[in-house]
Amino acid sequence: MKRPIALLFCLLMITMPLAGCFGGDDSSDTPDGELDDWNVHFAATAADLPTCDEDTNGRLYYVEADNQFQVCKTSGWSVIDIQGADGAAGVDGQDGAAGADGQDGADGTSILITTSSSTSCANGGNTFNIGPDSNSNGFLEAVEVVMNVDICNGAQGQQGPAGNDGADGQDGANGVDGIDGSTALIATSNEPAGNNCANGGVKIEAGVDDNGNGQLDSNEVDSTQYICDGGSSATTMLTSYSTPPTSMGCDIGGSVIAHGLDNGDGGGTAANGQLEPGEVDYSTTFCTINILSMFEVNSYGHSSPYYLTAFNNELYFRADDGSTNGVELWKTDGVHAPDLVANINPSSGGDSNPYFFTVFNNELYFSADDGTHGHELWKTNGTDIGTVMIDDINPNGDSYPMHLTVFNNELYFIANDGTHGVELWKYNGVNAISNYPIMIADINPGSAYSYPYDLTVLNNELYFRADDGIHGKELWKYDGVNAPSIVADINTGTSNGLPDYLTVFNNELYFRANDGTNGQELWKTDGTATGTVMVADIHPASGSYPGDLTIFNNELYFQADDGTNGIELWKTNGTATGTVMVADIRSGIGGSSPAQLTVFNNELYFEAYDANTYYELWKTDGTAIGTVMIADINPNGDSNPSSLTVVNNELYFQADDGTHGTELWKTDGTATGTVMVADIRTGILGSNPIFLVVVNNELYFQATDGTNGVELWQNAQKTTIIYS
Repeated sequence: MKRPIALLFCLLMITMPLAGCFGGDDSSDTPDGELDDWNVHFAATAADLPTCDEDTNGRLYYVEADNQFQVCKTSGWSVIDIQGADGAAGVDGQDGAAGADGQDGADGTSILITTSSSTSCANGGNTFNIGPDSNSNGFLEAVEVVMNVDICNGAQGQQGPAGNDGADGQDGANGVDGIDGSTALIATSNEPAGNNCANGGVKIEAGVDDNGNGQLDSNEVDSTQYICDGGSSATTMLTSYSTPPTSMGCDIGGSVIAHGLDNGDGGGTAANGQLEPGEVDYSTTFCTINILSMFEVNSYGHSSPYYLTAFNNELYFRADDGSTNGVELWKTDGVHAPDLVANINPSSGGDSNPYFFTVFNNELYFSADDGTHGHELWKTNGTDIGTVMIDDINPNGDSYPMHLTVFNNELYFIANDGTHGVELWKYNGVNAISNYPIMIADINPGSAYSYPYDLTVLNNELYFRADDGIHGKELWKYDGVNAPSIVADINTGTSNGLPDYLTVFNNELYFRANDGTNGQELWKTDGTATGTVMVADIHPASGSYPGDLTIFNNELYFQADDGTNGIELWKTNGTATGTVMVADIRSGIGGSSPAQLTVFNNELYFEAYDANTYYELWKTDGTAIGTVMIADINPNGDSNPSSLTVVNNELYFQADDGTHGTELWKTDGTATGTVMVADIRTGILGSNPIFLVVVNNELYFQATDGTNGVELWQNAQKTTIIYS
């Protein structure tokens, strides 16, 4: 059986030398006497293999330990690879059973992105901060930021070529200014059944708004008519007029007009000439509400709008947009976002700082600095090209035009030309090459300042305080033709009379002054030295220091200290005997210090202090008994009402109720009608609304909501039909 086995391996191992099949001389392994040339020999391990030499050359061994065949070659023992070709792939086995679900993996970490204004972008932009919310608090903290990406604004494109100038039109002749007209008002109210209307009806009153408070006061009614309901019949159509209930939210007011037959429906009485609730067939409610809006100029911080001024039915103001424009002149129509009127100082970040806005000849005049000429006189028609400097009054520095005042169709102001000091100037506004502002007179000759102050017009003359270097600061006047002249040397010699609070009342000029003997007291003048007299010596020897001069009900109201009652509210008709204290609000020498005197609804409103309520809002009808506190806005301290401004039959002001901080408030003159308009900045810090001004019957002011910085705000009023 050895020969067939040997032959089989010879056939399989074609690389084996022929001697492997037909060689060998180990006769001891062939007990059966067959040739051993075809034998396959056995070894337990490779170590048991005999020496590979000429005697064993070609001999084949099976090594059990290695499960291998080895053959002796001239090079020594060599393993024979007898592995055949790969067989065909077997059939796929059946799928095993599904394994158990693995445990849920841990939650991943959220990636957060925040944005902020970039400090690296030359033209502005945003920085995107990216990182994982490692502590899972929903906020990307500084330690969690792993990447910052700046997205920058592109550089401003090159300015296009200037267009060709159009041909100048011929200047039209200046017309004579007309007298300001007064507004005619109509008021309607429900008229009960009585002598005027047997069956009731509607009362219609008409008149002229003489005091300009926006409402028809009783003393302004020129005519009254009645539209009366007809006789009693079940088929008579009646109309009623009433005020909407507070539940409708008409915070500014409104009206309800109802119609129906006098037929006794709904439990009413038929044919009684009165429209009762059950008889109303239909009604229409007109409701007026507040709408509070912010106009953001600076998205990077505070724009700080200032010098808010009405011009051409728009609001003009100075503000800082936080970009390369700096503090410049802006405007808004109250509907669209504010526009930059002109970048007067074009240097990067340069501020022109416009101020002392005054309307003259349908243009807005002001002082501004273009970065080259210093602070000089400018004007604008509301366009960039129409914003121009009038003249470089001081070629070597700033002229600082201030106290701009219109008189005799010319613009008067004070300025310093660098040679004559601060003196009185004027400009006629005519656009001619040869026309420039001119100095009226060098009142204090040389480089010394006369510093005209408190420019006020009375009877075709301009009054002001000035110092000529001889008489001290005294009252002066100018008629537009002759040289300015001193009215009276109130405090004789070089001492100062210090006239201020110049106020026109009953065709005379009232003011505070010091004659050197009686102290600061109330004075008046008719423009002559002999007609310049002290009205009353309220506090002999020491002075009463009158201030806040305000006209109300044909009398002049002011604050003063008589030395006994402290600073209280006073009034005068222009005579010594007619100069009296209105009310001793705070008894004793401390005084109530009334301030912010403002006429509203035929009463005088003001801030005052008493020992119980501190600084709160008060009003008076001119009598002691009629001088009352409106509301204790801050029960635990001072509400400090200020910036009193009349808008649409309501008085707006800022106040602090001790909870919301200083916010915008309003009143109709009653305690229940004294309410906070809005909590613009939540918390005790308040929004601090200031610089309240009215344009087109809408209120504008500066405030901050604590998020967007100090910006421009608007409180508009809108009337809508809320139910019909």
